[in-house]
Amino acid sequence: MPVSSPTMFRAIASSVPVRRVRAFFFIALALVVVTIPARPADAQTQPTDVQAAPAAPAASSVAGPVVDQGIGSLLAKGQRPDVIVRFRGRADLGSARAMAYGARGRSVYQALKAQAEQSQSAVRQQLERRHRRSPSSRGYTVLWIDNSLLIPEADEAVLDTLRQAADVESIRLDRAIPPPFEPLAEAPPTLRAAGSNIAHVRAPEVWARGYRGEGIVVANIDSGVRYTHQTLFRSYRGFTGTAFDHDYAWYDPYEHTAEPRRNGGHGTHTMGTIVGDDGSGNQIGVAPGARWIACVGSALDGSLYFSGLIECGQFMLAPTDTDGNNPDPDRRPAVVNNSWGGCGSVYEDFYEGVIDAWIAAGIVPVFSNGNNTNCGYPAPPGLNTVGSPGRSGKVLGIGSTGTSDGLYAAHSNQGPTDDFSPGYPTYPDHRGFPDLKPNVSAPGVNIRSAGDASDGGYAGGTGTSMSAPHVTGLVALMWQAAPCLVGDTATTGALIMETANPIAYASGSSSDGPGNVPNQATGWGEIDALTAIDTAIVACGPHGALAGTVVAGDTGQPVAGARLVFHGPRPYALLGDPSGAFARELAAGDYSVDIAAFGYAPTTRTVTVSAGQPTTLAVELAPTPRNTLSGIVTDGTTGWPLHARIHIAQPGGSTQTWSDPQTGAYAIALPAGHDYTLTASPTVSGYWPGSAAVTGLSADMSLPFGLTADTIACTAPGYAGGGGMYEDFEAGALPPGWTRSTDRPGWAGWEFGEDLGSGHFVIPPHGHYAASNDDARPLTSIARRERLITPPLTIEANGQLRYASAYSGGFGLLASIEASTDGGATWTAVASPIATGSVDAPQWRRETVDLSGYAGQTIRLAFRTDDGGGWASGWAIDDVHVSPPCGPPGPGALVLGRVIDSALGSGGLDGATVAVAGGAAPATTASSADAALGAGWYTLHASAGTRMLRVRLPPYADLERSVDVPVSGVVRIDFDFAAPGVADRIFLQGFE
Repeated sequence: MPVSSPTMFRAIASSVPVRRVRAFFFIALALVVVTIPARPADAQTQPTDVQAAPAAPAASSVAGPVVDQGIGSLLAKGQRPDVIVRFRGRADLGSARAMAYGARGRSVYQALKAQAEQSQSAVRQQLERRHRRSPSSRGYTVLWIDNSLLIPEADEAVLDTLRQAADVESIRLDRAIPPPFEPLAEAPPTLRAAGSNIAHVRAPEVWARGYRGEGIVVANIDSGVRYTHQTLFRSYRGFTGTAFDHDYAWYDPYEHTAEPRRNGGHGTHTMGTIVGDDGSGNQIGVAPGARWIACVGSALDGSLYFSGLIECGQFMLAPTDTDGNNPDPDRRPAVVNNSWGGCGSVYEDFYEGVIDAWIAAGIVPVFSNGNNTNCGYPAPPGLNTVGSPGRSGKVLGIGSTGTSDGLYAAHSNQGPTDDFSPGYPTYPDHRGFPDLKPNVSAPGVNIRSAGDASDGGYAGGTGTSMSAPHVTGLVALMWQAAPCLVGDTATTGALIMETANPIAYASGSSSDGPGNVPNQATGWGEIDALTAIDTAIVACGPHGALAGTVVAGDTGQPVAGARLVFHGPRPYALLGDPSGAFARELAAGDYSVDIAAFGYAPTTRTVTVSAGQPTTLAVELAPTPRNTLSGIVTDGTTGWPLHARIHIAQPGGSTQTWSDPQTGAYAIALPAGHDYTLTASPTVSGYWPGSAAVTGLSADMSLPFGLTADTIACTAPGYAGGGGMYEDFEAGALPPGWTRSTDRPGWAGWEFGEDLGSGHFVIPPHGHYAASNDDARPLTSIARRERLITPPLTIEANGQLRYASAYSGGFGLLASIEASTDGGATWTAVASPIATGSVDAPQWRRETVDLSGYAGQTIRLAFRTDDGGGWASGWAIDDVHVSPPCGPPGPGALVLGRVIDSALGSGGLDGATVAVAGGAAPATTASSADAALGAGWYTLHASAGTRMLRVRLPPYADLERSVDVPVSGVVRIDFDFAAPGVADRIFLQGFE
């Protein structure tokens, strides 16, 4: 169950599939994956002048949509597959090419949305009518970028409707790409220099020219990114300089998580190769000055589903907040790295709409070529082994060379691909090799990049997944150095190929070039960043470099994230970085620059950029009046301080600060006169967040938070409920000893759902909340009794039932909790849930039921519903706990601290076990989301007195330390494996 409240149900138009039908693709590491069937597809005429793709051929001569053959067999087995329905008609995106970059993105977005509304209107109306009559339909997700709908759990009736719809072009299964099966290898933690692969492609020489990718936004669709990693957090667009704001920087199409999640280290590794830099000389990325955003392409099971990948493609064209709302194409990235793809030997077109839209909007699509091990090929894999979508002639396909030897790497899949030439000039290769793949190559053997295990860890990886990010970073460098290329995807790709260092290789294809350059193994050769930059600058004509800083006029301190809009020969816009600095190559000429930042008065400056000359622009912004909000975050019962994230919703966005882990204190200066909502979310597990509102901040204020321990789960340090029964339903099945009953034959009654956030919970099938709602339910007033029944429970003195409830009474659903002392023969009502919100927006609530009247007896409890026929109702439960009351610990304190190995630098060590001898459950060190704390943090409870702490992290020898624990407060103890005899910093904040 989510720890925050309220929790929103997913609305119909954004519902996420629960059951998936999988086929096999790959992530382009050295992994073993099976081939999927593929379907031929067409290509387009011009990369930046996108035209409508020809309709897919009809199955035989029968009119109607092309239907995936696997759908019928699944229906015959009683399964309801998730399907992607593509509609006829393609938006005209050709006019976008002549527009300015900003208007271009908006034009493409609006055209695609309008086409989807027009094509899908009739079918959507039918689905919505069906949903109102029968909740089992569960709605749809609009994939407007592909003029498609995702329809989860489609039954025969829904599919019949789709087959008969004149606007439907095809119906295909929502297939999946499996996750990697092999982990990345650990790499040395620190080199204090550019990686050999980065130096080999000459990126440091480009940095010496002043081009590091500043002002350019890059992205990846991958397995998620560890955004707090020491080489990545500074360049994350969601990092404001002091806080994280994930809106428009992160998206999860499956779970809509508020913070970036990840499935393994693949995405962290690829992003590291694009932008990674720890600020201390440890340089793993090609474009360390660029900012990055990301979309997780994989669901909780690690598989990348077609629908999720397409929805990620939408996010890249028009980024949204983390809930998927308020799209803004002005915030789209310049280039998207895609280190994933399939194994088919003909083009599979499921990503065609995304690719066309990206190119039309001026986004460069970069795809890895794939590896022999992904698809079961030999080494080298041989001809025609590149899968989709990297097989497309419209994308930059990237193969592998060695780390720094400039030679073909035998794992890299080879072309040729489908011939796109008849009537379709290929993008981006315009020199007569339309079936060439890869286009270029980059290092891809033992590439050292960011690791996923900790904020300070590194990993080595081999595969074209590691090669493609080099090219993604190169695009950022080129677009900073040569602004005339921004949005010109075709010229950008052509220049990268033209400046590559040729690698002759006899691939054996008749389409290899003279002297085997280009060829179907290494393409036009290995990228050369410096030559590409120099060539791009010449292509753009007169230009100059503008750099500067934005500072506060009263203090001279940097103003992070200031927005600068340039009006002149060419329009530009950029954001200052967390240090207040900005830099950009501009066409020579005179500019008027508008500068604005939250909490400061806007101003306008003029500047002249001279060809070939550096220009400096120093900006001071006058701050508007500010007041300080401060306070202490504590456990509202014990009084001990808590480390927490303080999220502040403010006009036009949000910011955040952190309380001190030892004192619980926080303070933040905010512009006066505004309304703010503060939410304190503790990093210590087992507490509910606390919220408070400030109206019209006009003076310094103290706003303390006394947080409440979650007495349902009872997991806060030191809290205990005296044993009893606890069930969180995480197993995804009816727990042992639990039963469910209904008085209607064939009626499933309570079911499992996943619509209310992470974890599993049990709910009735009549609201919107179930994983599989019933489709045969009539709208009558016939009452039905449905019970979810616990195992037999012996109630102790002062026994309680504690559980989490999300209940919406709607029309006719009555709910209660009953007890039976005779094994279920008779039942007595003991409580009723409290309704919280509507069916589409219920809220989790903590409920407590007194069972002391049954002390000493063995009873069963039932969660009962009586449905009088209304569909707009439902009840979800989670974290059921029957025990004596959950209460705070006796005399004792929180023990917290950090585990490090100072011989390896200042980074903390995650995964260490810290235990109190004879105490409660141990804690495991982990990285803090608070960038100021880093990795290696732990928190646990110890009772008052002299206690022995033990730290274990193989292969290190165990550390032990004795500490005097006060009767209340906080004890900090840091452990250093490099200095085991030293009692590292011990601080006591007692409340005796």
